[in-house]
Amino acid sequence: MASLPLTPITAPTGIETKTKKNNNNTAVDNKDDNNDTTNITATNKPYFVTPAKENIHVKTPCVYGIRLALLLISIVPFAILCTITIIYSLLGHTISWPGLAALWMNFIPFLFTSSVTQIFFGLGLQVEDNDSMKLIHKPDDVEASTKLSLSYNMTVYEKIHWIQNIVSILPSVALTPCLLYPFFTATLVVGGFFVLGAILLVVFMVHWVVPAVKKAIHLNLNTARQLHTFQETLLRRFAASFLVQVFLLALFVYPALMGQTNHLPGRYASNNHTIDLYAGSEGPPIFVEFALPSWYYGIFLSSDCGSMPLLLTLVEGSGTFEAARSTGMFSSKIATVMIMWYVVVLCCAIQLPNMILSSSANAQNQQVRSHLSALDGMTSGWNTFGQISMQILSVMEFLLLFLSMQLLQSIAKMTEELKAGNTWHFFLSHKQANGGDQVSVLSAQLKQRGW
Repeated sequence: MASLPLTPITAPTGIETKTKKNNNNTAVDNKDDNNDTTNITATNKPYFVTPAKENIHVKTPCVYGIRLALLLISIVPFAILCTITIIYSLLGHTISWPGLAALWMNFIPFLFTSSVTQIFFGLGLQVEDNDSMKLIHKPDDVEASTKLSLSYNMTVYEKIHWIQNIVSILPSVALTPCLLYPFFTATLVVGGFFVLGAILLVVFMVHWVVPAVKKAIHLNLNTARQLHTFQETLLRRFAASFLVQVFLLALFVYPALMGQTNHLPGRYASNNHTIDLYAGSEGPPIFVEFALPSWYYGIFLSSDCGSMPLLLTLVEGSGTFEAARSTGMFSSKIATVMIMWYVVVLCCAIQLPNMILSSSANAQNQQVRSHLSALDGMTSGWNTFGQISMQILSVMEFLLLFLSMQLLQSIAKMTEELKAGNTWHFFLSHKQANGGDQVSVLSAQLKQRGW
């Protein structure tokens, strides 16, 4: 916040009202009074208006339509899978639960990116308050703006996203070890640790990372124009990420659907490996074609490709880069975060060709998997070099993103304290005769940047 308030500067009018008096000393208006009054009004208008005031009415169109679309992108795939499963179960068809779980988990990246976009797209918009919607206005008191609570920021859309994340991700995390490794007692123990880690991650995100980043962005976006630009950038990068995620999902779904039906997983998984178990009237189990060893190749790859542009948008919106350039503070932390993200991109670059080539590998091993059960076919070759390498890359990506989230939360907190912890950030002084315009411009620009 700049110490010098911005005041309108007016030019001298140099105009005097002309009147005439008659013999009775009655004032008579001159016929040019109307024109003079108009000129006085025009010259008294301020000839310097801050960009913040000019852009005060800039708004993002179709806000609630966009938020509804993000919600549908998150919900519809899982709702379709649940509906198909229920209908086929009621009709007496067999469900391949390993194949369903594999397909279910490949939709989780869409849930993740749409949730991130939904949470931060709503900054400065309307929130739920006593079953009514009120417009959020930034408080004039700087101290009040630093005490935004979680309930103050969370909208009903965000609550739905968080609930769906918990309901969808926790069971998936619990099943992951069972779909990667043969069934042992240790598999259950690893699954329990995975669930515990997922719960801690959700708590960390809900109570620390998201509020800290929201507060930093809330303090930085001081004008309607800045909010509109942030929302536009966030949606544009989400659209690009969504297209990449659709492409990666197609790399898993299309080869599975176009595979040879006479060599589906588990077709000849009888004792003598010659009887066709799918020759009955019911046919093969639903979703069995997705029970592939490469089911997890695209999950972390899609999540990373979808989240990286969005995270970069959040860092830009929080004003972290500008604060670092202006003050020289926390530059090392920003560099560390960027290095982590570059390593994640490198891991994704290694994973992408492996995912593309996995379709041909699945086709070559399809006949072998047809003599194994669906679950045994998914865990076959779990100890090969290729499978272990892909798992190591996935774990590295997860850990790097988690550590970068911690650093991002710390940076956002420091940015918030830097801008909100002081009553004044700059002292502007000028010569009264000819320095008013320049200082007014500086004051307006600094205020727009959150100082």
